[in-house]
Amino acid sequence: FRENQNLNANSWGNKLTGAARPPFNRAMFGGTLGGPILHDRLFFFVDYQGARQHFSEVENRTLLTAAQWASAPVTNPAALYLQAHPELYPVGSANPLIPNTTINYVGSSSQATVNDQGDAKIDWNASKSDTISGRVSIGREHDGYSKVAVPTDIPTNNNDPYTGFILNWTHVVSTNIVNEARAGIGRTRYIQTPTDVSGKWGVTGNSKLGIPGTQLVPGFSTLVIGNGAN
Repeated sequence: FRENQNLNANSWGNKLTGAARPPFNRAMFGGTLGGPILHDRLFFFVDYQGARQHFSEVENRTLLTAAQWASAPVTNPAALYLQAHPELYPVGSANPLIPNTTINYVGSSSQATVNDQGDAKIDWNASKSDTISGRVSIGREHDGYSKVAVPTDIPTNNNDPYTGFILNWTHVVSTNIVNEARAGIGRTRYIQTPTDVSGKWGVTGNSKLGIPGTQLVPGFSTLVIGNGAN
């Protein structure tokens, strides 16, 4: 299965700035395989499904202009660093890009999803009265940003691994009675990690911005620019 942006409608925000439809690509693929291991006694079955999705978005922003930077003394260490590094926090256009709005900067961001999952199953005819089967299921899913509109954006990306196991025993007691026992266990973890997508901060982002404390992950702790700019 494959899908792209060719039949998608453009968004209201894109039309506002005259931006084209952003790229969108989605693909799903997989397969199955099964058969006997021992004739009439032992069988196997495996399956796999993968998914890949990549898309971009146009982001309309309001950033500080050169006049705003110069209108008041800058003393905050984070602001001083950003003022000296416009490659990290671009200077907004002096005039709005869209009439009757405060939008003075247009950037783009991209997101990606990678999902792989599969199962492996064994069926054993242990006797005329007993059938035993076992299945292992594994899923690995990652999703989040692969590009940000402004390097000061530190989004949270997700990693959600799943692993499960099931064992089943069926015993035919008589033509009228069948006994079945089943046990299983599954574990899913939901891991959210602030991510330095731009790669411009590393593990020294806090010290660059004058934020005290130990830094455990790339990026920086937090940043809020007030007075309507963001």
